[in-house]
Amino acid sequence: MAGEHGTLSPVVLMQDYDKAAGNSDLAFLASQGILLTNYYAVTHPSEPNYVSVVGGDYFGIGDDNLHAIPDQVASVVDLLEADGISWAEYEEDMPYTGFPGFNYTDPVNNYVEYVRKHNPLVSLCENSNPDHLQFSGEQPGEGCEYQEFYSFLR
Repeated sequence: MAGEHGTLSPVVLMQDYDKAAGNSDLAFLASQGILLTNYYAVTHPSEPNYVSVVGGDYFGIGDDNLHAIPDQVASVVDLLEADGISWAEYEEDMPYTGFPGFNYTDPVNNYVEYVRKHNPLVSLCENSNPDHLQFSGEQPGEGCEYQEFYSFLR
């Protein structure tokens, strides 16, 4: 998509397509002919699939535990930054930009709102430094709260 900020190439990761399909935002996309039905997984459970999207491999991960992939492993971020291409990752329910924790439980309702396994870039050690994941609003290129995506599009 071309826009004020240049060309935008969104990649949408959904945990459970059947559940996500009922989302009103996705219903709007479907009404525009964007069905998002071309999806794949390399293994099960979910974390190795997320990691493979950004790291090109699932590195033998076979569970949803907290994993730290060594710094020397290159990611899609390295490829983008090497070519001077800005990037951003928007995470639904991340409690704040750059959150490095394993998960976040809402203290009011005791519901787990955010789980790190769904944020593949922080599984790669080079990206797990909270300073690298801060977002100033001026420089795309870090992990951001999902809500910030709407302001970026405007």
